[in-house]
Amino acid sequence: MLNRSWGTELWDQFDNVAKYAEKSLQFCEKYESFLKDRCTVEDEYAKALKKLTKTYTPKLKEQEEFYNKYTYTIAFCSTLKELQDLASQHELIAENIRERSIKQIQITVKECREQRKKYLDEYAKIKRQLDKQHELMIKSLRKYEECHESARRAKESYEKAHEDLDLSRAQLEKARDTMTSKSKICDDAHTNYSSHVSLFNDTQRLFYERQLPSILTDLQQLDGKRSDELKDVYIKFIQSHAEVIPRIQRCLDEMTKQTEQLNANIDAQVVIEEYKSGYTIPDDEKEIDLNAGDLPSMLLNGSNNGQDQQIYNITLLNHHHTPGELARSNTLRSSGSDHSSQNGVATIYAVGNASGHVNGTQTLMTTPAMGSRKTGANKSSGTASTIRKIFGSSSHRKPSNNGNTSLTTVNTPYGTLPPAQRLKKFQEQIMNCKSELEKKQKAKEGLTKMKIVFQGNPKFGDEQDVTQQIISIDEHIEKLIAEIKRFESYITEIERTLAPTQSEYDSTSHLRTNYGSDQSISNNNNNNNSQPSTPSQNRSPPDIPEHLTSSHDYHRLPSITSMTLNQNDTTNISTHTLNNDEHNGSFEDEDIDDEQLHSVDHPDSQYQQQLNGGTIIKAYALYDFNGHGLNGCQYVNAASIFVGEYVDILEDDQGDGWTRIQKQDGSSGFVPSSYLRIESQQHTTASHQIDSGRF
Repeated sequence: MLNRSWGTELWDQFDNVAKYAEKSLQFCEKYESFLKDRCTVEDEYAKALKKLTKTYTPKLKEQEEFYNKYTYTIAFCSTLKELQDLASQHELIAENIRERSIKQIQITVKECREQRKKYLDEYAKIKRQLDKQHELMIKSLRKYEECHESARRAKESYEKAHEDLDLSRAQLEKARDTMTSKSKICDDAHTNYSSHVSLFNDTQRLFYERQLPSILTDLQQLDGKRSDELKDVYIKFIQSHAEVIPRIQRCLDEMTKQTEQLNANIDAQVVIEEYKSGYTIPDDEKEIDLNAGDLPSMLLNGSNNGQDQQIYNITLLNHHHTPGELARSNTLRSSGSDHSSQNGVATIYAVGNASGHVNGTQTLMTTPAMGSRKTGANKSSGTASTIRKIFGSSSHRKPSNNGNTSLTTVNTPYGTLPPAQRLKKFQEQIMNCKSELEKKQKAKEGLTKMKIVFQGNPKFGDEQDVTQQIISIDEHIEKLIAEIKRFESYITEIERTLAPTQSEYDSTSHLRTNYGSDQSISNNNNNNNSQPSTPSQNRSPPDIPEHLTSSHDYHRLPSITSMTLNQNDTTNISTHTLNNDEHNGSFEDEDIDDEQLHSVDHPDSQYQQQLNGGTIIKAYALYDFNGHGLNGCQYVNAASIFVGEYVDILEDDQGDGWTRIQKQDGSSGFVPSSYLRIESQQHTTASHQIDSGRF
């Protein structure tokens, strides 16, 4: 299409051109309003989208407990996160439209209006000039017409007077003078009119040939500028959307990526890891025969739910214990009458099911009618009889379930959780400690370099301050290492509980197979002819510091867990004794000497003899131990070991966190149990057989 000019094509349509220019600017203002509303829509959508994501975004606790564990919840959280980014992209669209399009179109409209006003003012000016010349021309024309009419009448009057013979010469001369003056005036008016016509024509020619086309051309250029600016605004409007499309696509791709990672099998495994207790299926419930002297069910308070399984522990309530009242293996002592409550309440926390046996939570309450009626030494007899009544004379006692035997008390960190969950928590704690340890070690390296610099040039800083900081970090590092070792010891014990080593399994099997028949046990108990158990060597080392061991919070209690039999070997034990006790209505008739009481207090002593006499258990050291604590104190009867050193186990951990070992050079002593790992066991030829009974 040929480029045609408004100046030539629209010379007579200036008013319409001016109206068009006004409408085009009004359209720009309307488009500006559209952009503002578009930004409002984007802002409101982004706000609503953010509100939506905030509403459905889980709390931090919910994320830790549920949403961060499963693939479908992780995908949902990822979707919420990407929607948050999408909302930000819509906010960016609105911001770009404001910064680019709206501002530009506002500037364009303002400039175009100013230019249009200028051009219209110029047109009005030249138009006024043309109109003025036209008015002057019209006035001169009218003057000329009047003069011409007056001259014509004067001429007619003169002609009539010249033909009229009655008029005098004077009247004829007067008429001729009048005609002459009128003709001259008419000629002057005609001359004036001619000059105004010429001037008007010049002005009009200038107006239509130069001034008006120039103004129309300027208006055309202004409209072109407005159109170009509007086109640029359109492009920027589109770009404001197009620029965020790659980001939106990345958000959608991330949603797709997380969605594709949904895996039901992984979620199923996470559920297992989350809720696995580590316990085994409870054994079958044994029928209770009250006529046979079984323990009445009213004394059993247990739960068949694996989540309610607790730890074996024996405590005496309603009185205060001295350090000598309870053995270091956490078993019940029978050393005096003053150590037993008048109520005689003994609570046994066991691992297992609702049967109330070894695998159940048992609570035995010795009421005044059932409890000891005597004081002094008879209280010891009553206590021992009570314990034997619980452990030694019931035919319905169920076998110990190694898979259910947790060796950690409820005072251990996370002690209320099942073994598998505690293991998971301990591993998390170890990872946190190692991360913190790495940070402290890096900080120590930096301080060490600073110390070297300060030593070379003291003006840079005080060496003593850096030294104190290094000492503080060293103490923190020692605490972190101790914490790691402590949690590793917990993990070791839990793993030993959940998956017993071959040596433990063989020792337990060997011990169980060498128990005598229930009848022989009953006879030995009645005749008091069994060999008294030899107490373990005095375990005199002081407790290891709390951050290095679990002696205060962690007890293995082998004295209780070892008092179980396989279900196939379980028969009525000491039924006669139990019946006699129930017939007499009390435990005061039991006659037990101190050695037998000690055997009751330490039922694991013969188990320990079997362990030490029948096998040689090898272990190797996981850490160095020099027999000293962090504060420099020397542990009594402690031995020193080095990493990788192989030793023989002389006496297993009795729940106090210490194990007695013998080194290759023949020296022996106690070391922390968590510093050792069982390597192997060897059966000796002089295998000792235990035939004296369960205790």
